Amino acid sequence: MLENPEINQVYTEISPELPEIMHEIYEKDIWNFREHDESSYDVDRLDYLQRDNIYWGTPVHLPYLQYETVQVEVDNSNKPQKNNDGSIISLDSSKNSIDVYSYENLQDIEHFLSLRESGYINKIYSVPYSHVREASVGIFFKAFLESPSVCGKDLRHYITVLQTQKIEDIDLNLLLGWDEVKFYSEIIDIAQNHEDENIRQLATLTIPKLDAFLNILYSSLNIHAKKGEYSEQEKTLLKKVKKIISGNSELSQNLKNPDFIRSQTLFCNNPSNESIDINLQRLLEQNIIFRQNKKVKAYNPKEPIYVRSSEGKIYELSEHPERTCNWAEITTTLNSIFTYIPYLKYSVSHEDELTYIKNYFNRNGQDFDAPSHETKINMQPLQVGNSLKNVFEEIEL
Repeated sequence: MLENPEINQVYTEISPELPEIMHEIYEKDIWNFREHDESSYDVDRLDYLQRDNIYWGTPVHLPYLQYETVQVEVDNSNKPQKNNDGSIISLDSSKNSIDVYSYENLQDIEHFLSLRESGYINKIYSVPYSHVREASVGIFFKAFLESPSVCGKDLRHYITVLQTQKIEDIDLNLLLGWDEVKFYSEIIDIAQNHEDENIRQLATLTIPKLDAFLNILYSSLNIHAKKGEYSEQEKTLLKKVKKIISGNSELSQNLKNPDFIRSQTLFCNNPSNESIDINLQRLLEQNIIFRQNKKVKAYNPKEPIYVRSSEGKIYELSEHPERTCNWAEITTTLNSIFTYIPYLKYSVSHEDELTYIKNYFNRNGQDFDAPSHETKINMQPLQVGNSLKNVFEEIEL
């Protein structure tokens, strides 16, 4: 909000002093703005937890709680000072303050944190298969840069520059020249024309499924407002996309296949330590098999919530004597291992090793695209009139 010139222009039209006022609100933390904008209990999370649970088929109501602002003395690390029982020391003459919720709100706050925790457990947030999909870009880059080919030379040059130069030394025109249009145009060329079948498959994995891909392009190209006024680079990409929609090439079939990502991925969720032998550990160290090991918490004491007790004392939530559990210690671990079949074929030269890896995932693997709960509401964008496929097919170039 402070960096965007259009928003700042709107501020200035309201009042010439408003941009500076908004800057002070955040930088000086006036009204404890940060605690309600980005913290363990903030308006953003109150909003998305309710919306996500509606889509999940388990609607909830989270009340927006009232709080009081209390002056407190802070220590050298800017944390409120405490009494021997862990309660916060208030001091009316202090210039520092915290926002405190009433004892009656303790149950609502804990319910809010329980919903966040269940979101991790039920794979609504930090979903392992989302990580698998995102990792495909980096793994494709790795294999692509190692492969000797003139295909995709512009992308090869761009990635090499980013890897080898400091950001301040990179030509700004080079950075500005790469957007979704140029990137996906290059990826499509590689997915269609690279000499190595495995590199073609890896390139295809970096492109979203066709419907999602068309949604991205419709937005980034501003199709609704363009009225046929496209740059040459945009026309080049649109021609390729139109051929994918109407064609029957290997790339067309893969992007239209809803099971393509699943069919090319080996995945195991929460692998046991006993199942990871020396051979598998070596493959993990060689980055032939990849691991996600992430710990997430519903509550972070570094972003404290302050609540009064039934006696009227103020406590940080993890030290509150009447809390139902120690929220600071509750952790959900997201642990999975995975690899892509085309990357295996590219990286592993011995057929026996390839067979060993596939057998391991066949014994221990799980379907990475299977949520633990079926959503009740269709979250796809509402389609009115022509489908996006028809919109792209009807574009005249």
